[in-house]
Amino acid sequence: MSTTDRTEALQRLQEIPNVGPAIARRLADLGFDGPASLRGQDPEELFARTEAARGATEDPCLLDTYRAVVAFAETGDERPWHAFSRERLAQDPPRS
Repeated sequence: MSTTDRTEALQRLQEIPNVGPAIARRLADLGFDGPASLRGQDPEELFARTEAARGATEDPCLLDTYRAVVAFAETGDERPWHAFSRERLAQDPPRS
């Protein structure tokens, strides 16, 4: 991807609710260039790919952000990422 293409992709990605510069860079690094390219994606797979690419464990809030991003791309759902955190925690409460 050329520098111009990457800059344009980062701008398109940042038009998605919940996506700022850091998340846009991560999505672009995974090969995405806007909402249309995120339709049909599996947020858990995106999260695993990010961890693999960075060689580090990521905060689960990134998974919630990926869920929000894919939901927006597929349905126009503009809920904040933390709404997806509540859903995740309700399904799989933290262990003590």
